[in-house]
Amino acid sequence: RMKTSRIIKTYRAPLFLIPALSALLIMVISSDLSAQYEEESARAAWELRMNGEIQYASAMLQKLVAEQKTEGGLVHYELARTLEHQSLGGSQEIDADQIIQSSDLALKENPENLLYACYNAQCKFSKAYMSMMQEGKTAGEDILQAVESLEKVLELDPDFHEVRVHLIEIYSQLPEDLAGNMEKAGKHTDWLEDKDTYFGCL
Repeated sequence: RMKTSRIIKTYRAPLFLIPALSALLIMVISSDLSAQYEEESARAAWELRMNGEIQYASAMLQKLVAEQKTEGGLVHYELARTLEHQSLGGSQEIDADQIIQSSDLALKENPENLLYACYNAQCKFSKAYMSMMQEGKTAGEDILQAVESLEKVLELDPDFHEVRVHLIEIYSQLPEDLAGNMEKAGKHTDWLEDKDTYFGCL
């Protein structure tokens, strides 16, 4: 049975202030966006992010989401990447669930997009890995979601052999309460041995 990780208590501002403060910050940041970019788009936000203007990029993307100008999921995808960028930069306000939520929305709008599916799987597997390492209570649920997202990638591209190898490792090495499934591992192995000599030997 997993041990419950210790919870470190930290001071936080009253919760009711957070939405108001966030809205105010977005208004202040986005007020100058029109002056810098005539076109507000995922492409413009990407350019901002590449130039280190992460807060401006995030504000532009959230504005586009609010206006439902999501460009077939591209805005949601770029917002997820921007949130991930902020998180890797040390932001304590961004968590994995926020990144996954935007990634999910991108894939929901364009479910046949392999890029969105791969990124979604990456996000969910990263969260699942951290949950397992920290012995989190949601580790089982997180790894199941990660496995589902990897299976989704294979639905879009059955010849994505690296993903199939990854699934075989998960199904064969993890216990059943953490998505382990020897029957599924065997089916994926048989398919791989039949389709690809190199990967079938792994």
